Amino acid sequence: MAYILETFIPNTQLDGIIISGRWELADLKGLISTVQRLSRYAPRVIVSGPIVGYHQSLPRILAKAIVSGRPLSEYAAEYRRPAQKEINLAFAKALKKEGIEYFSTYEAICNPECMIWAEEGVPLQFDDGHLTRQGSAYVAREFGRQVL
Repeated sequence: MAYILETFIPNTQLDGIIISGRWELADLKGLISTVQRLSRYAPRVIVSGPIVGYHQSLPRILAKAIVSGRPLSEYAAEYRRPAQKEINLAFAKALKKEGIEYFSTYEAICNPECMIWAEEGVPLQFDDGHLTRQGSAYVAREFGRQVL
């Protein structure tokens, strides 16, 4: 990471930089500082916010819901980590205040209900917080539609 931030980016002509991570509230202050520093090297620096997170892997949750006969979305909601939504809201507010571009991955997935399927038979995520290939393709399309 030091090489990218201190050597590669300052010495490379870039059209833009996208910063993404498994964000925590504690990351916000340092992120703002990093974006401000990187803004000298690219015309656009965009922060991609947190995704929906679960207390167990989404496929396991869906399997349990199917076995129990309960509605899948309702069952999955019980295992959703509420902190991810709070982090998304805090990042959106703070970054907007600083004039930093922000893509809400959370809202791309949860607007208004959280998606659980990327396509028929394929969960959006393969574990508790990482997208499947199809889930990644969906988020990339939303990113392109909203940001580009």
